[in-house]
Amino acid sequence: MNESNVPLPMVVQRLSTTALVNDQSAIDGRIAISHQLSPDQNSLILARYTASEGRSFTPLKQIHGDLRLIRESKVVGDLRIRIAEAAASGLFELSDGLKIEVGNTASVELLPSDDPPTGIVPKYEIKLSAQKRGHIGGAGPLVTYGQPSFESVEQAVRAWIGLRPFHGSSDGRLGCILIEVPLSAPRLGAIAIDGEQTMRIGIAGRFSKTPLELTGVWQSGDGASIEPFAQKITCDLIDISRPLWADQVAVWLVRSDSIIIDYFFENPTRCSRTRRVLFPPNEETKGNESAVLAQIHAGEGDSLEFKPFLEPISEKFDELIKTVIAFTNKRGGSIYLGVNDHQELLGVEKELWRFTPKDKATSLENCTAWYSSFVRKKICDRISQDMEFRVEPAYAGGKLLIRVVVKEGKNKPYSDVRGNEIWTRRGSNSVRPNGEELKQWILDGTRPKGLFG
Repeated sequence: MNESNVPLPMVVQRLSTTALVNDQSAIDGRIAISHQLSPDQNSLILARYTASEGRSFTPLKQIHGDLRLIRESKVVGDLRIRIAEAAASGLFELSDGLKIEVGNTASVELLPSDDPPTGIVPKYEIKLSAQKRGHIGGAGPLVTYGQPSFESVEQAVRAWIGLRPFHGSSDGRLGCILIEVPLSAPRLGAIAIDGEQTMRIGIAGRFSKTPLELTGVWQSGDGASIEPFAQKITCDLIDISRPLWADQVAVWLVRSDSIIIDYFFENPTRCSRTRRVLFPPNEETKGNESAVLAQIHAGEGDSLEFKPFLEPISEKFDELIKTVIAFTNKRGGSIYLGVNDHQELLGVEKELWRFTPKDKATSLENCTAWYSSFVRKKICDRISQDMEFRVEPAYAGGKLLIRVVVKEGKNKPYSDVRGNEIWTRRGSNSVRPNGEELKQWILDGTRPKGLFG
């Protein structure tokens, strides 16, 4: 849940709301800045302030040429004062005496709680943008006597700030101040399905005088059936009836002043928590994932191949078509997109969000469906005759993969319509068939008309 272009005075007002945040919550601040023009002109590379669970630490500063790495310990109350000063002057004080020019608005995202055993509570992630973004390029290594050494500025910032992943000079967070403020308000506790038609939701945390309401909506998979619900909070355990047709739910915990303080969402492909509620992993799902992992760990062979994510406009699709043809001309096989040659699971989630058209990218499920359809069309357009195959999502090691399952063809040989190229499989390689194989296909009566002249 993200609000963009929020004026800084409104951010201050939100953080000043009664019983919403604890001013004494400790914050771990890590800052990376550079001197581009002169020692007294600082540009922000990146700053991150995160809750440190009450533990403070000794301030620290490291200097590597033009790069400054600073660590400090603050509390939420101090950061609110700094945001208020930035709203008035346009300057945010990163550390004592070090101020950076920032814009007059911020983005504020509410990050939800997770299952109670994880200890993750709702947080605001506030992002302010500096007017001057610091320089992250330049030659390395960064070697300074008596200090940790790094190969480059990018590596130093990645290690210091602790963001995973961090994309260096192409990262969209460069020049930003990221502030995570934990909420001290009540939150959603344990969530479980009791029977088939009741969702039981716990309310955790200290109750305040501000009235609370649990509100949400059920939806069917096709979107045809929708049923909102709402219930005032009078105890720490709430039962909500689940319609038999419902396979998606969104739940919000909201104060009487309409401030949302926590939320939960789940559908068949996404869940805001680590542990699923509506669709808990069953033995079949676990078995399927185990089977996928076992297949991948066996390595590439005459019926298995790995590839990274293929961008829609990539010429790498030629290699996919080649492998599909080889499998259908042999005994069939599977191709996993999102796995490298070393059997490492890369996943495809990030790329699906990036390359799916914006009007289709409304959920990961829709991204997966669009990309699978795109791959199917690519294959159909390139194969000389109808063949049996499917493109589907697969999961392994917590990663989403795309799997292309190809059946052995009944009318061999199959070819690529671009150049009438024919391929078969030998071991882990796709190769051209020899004369004996071509002869056998002809003797089997599987020769398609016009293929050989």
